[in-house]
Amino acid sequence: MKITLIEEDRTELERCVKSRSVVAKQRLRARMVLMTAEGLSTTVIMATLGVSNPTLNKWRNRYLESGVEGLKKGKTRPSRIPPLPTDKVQKSWP
Repeated sequence: MKITLIEEDRTELERCVKSRSVVAKQRLRARMVLMTAEGLSTTVIMATLGVSNPTLNKWRNRYLESGVEGLKKGKTRPSRIPPLPTDKVQKSWP
């Protein structure tokens, strides 16, 4: 996969990698994109960062779709446990 970064994005990603105030997940995502833009192979990036191929592809694609902002948060997922219906909650109270 090939990613070409504009200068503003490169600057922002490099800032994320160096910053101690940025959470580790975001630093890792920024490194994935930067290493891809540098032309490193998928195998080298996976070995260096300790990530799987699906994870690497997910964040590279997220960057391509949404830019740097797309790397800041994971998409929220619905809860695996559905909430109790209101009528059931009401019945449980004395």
